[in-house]
Amino acid sequence: TLFVDNSEAWGLYQSVTGTVQSKNASGQLGTMLANVLEQWSYARVAEFAPNICIVMAQAPVSPVFPLRLKKEGIVSAFWFVENWRHMPYWQHICAHYDCFFHIQPGEFEQKLLEAGCAHHAFVQTACDPEIHKPVSLSRDELEEFACDVAFAGAGYYNRNQFISGLTDYDLKIWGTEWTARELQRFLCRPEQRFTPELFTKIVAGAKINLNLHSSATHSGVDPRCDAINPRAFEIAACGGFQICDPCKGIDRFFDPTAELPTYRDLAECRKLIEHYLAHDDERHAIAARARKR
Repeated sequence: TLFVDNSEAWGLYQSVTGTVQSKNASGQLGTMLANVLEQWSYARVAEFAPNICIVMAQAPVSPVFPLRLKKEGIVSAFWFVENWRHMPYWQHICAHYDCFFHIQPGEFEQKLLEAGCAHHAFVQTACDPEIHKPVSLSRDELEEFACDVAFAGAGYYNRNQFISGLTDYDLKIWGTEWTARELQRFLCRPEQRFTPELFTKIVAGAKINLNLHSSATHSGVDPRCDAINPRAFEIAACGGFQICDPCKGIDRFFDPTAELPTYRDLAECRKLIEHYLAHDDERHAIAARARKR
């Protein structure tokens, strides 16, 4: 297996696009760098000559990439770990790959067929038990991570809106793109993307880990949410207690009464927080059952 890693170019991409004030020029430069990365990726794959090339979502490759692989006799696959309603670029690539994997069964599968993608399959995200596992915190780590309620993730529109209704709790927020003024004092390591290892400590330090699936259009819970994020599995694997919005299909993986309490709005979320902060034994038992599952 060859891992084609483009992450070392991220710093250069930020510098190239961030040091030019003109949005037009910045965008053009970013596209040029992405084109270079695509050529570099193709050169490494072609030289390795694999049987199968699996492309991850947002990899720096164009719709032409799988067509070039096909000429080399390489089977191509794409794993679209995105919400199809938020990231429409799938329309331009799905038919070009031999196999197209996604995380949203149901409506999206019909959309893929309509776009000419005949070979597609649902593959749920999950966790890595070698990384996502319970950890013990030192005294200094407890000082940094201990709290009643924690949220770890990007500050999407609905998260900024929803979590602004929880500012009366002992709250800690981790991740980037948090813009709500009332949440700024709760940000930990602002604008730093946390690593999986740091995530395990965030989970260990919080009595309640909040999970809210992202939405760019709703002010709270997305009633159409049907893409279960990996955080649901990662928190459980870390032995953390979690409350979550009721994403469609999540009851296939967790019992909402015994393993993963869910809320439909801010009022229900606050009610769950109040209840489980007052019932430590119940909270620990639920977390243990979720980890076992």
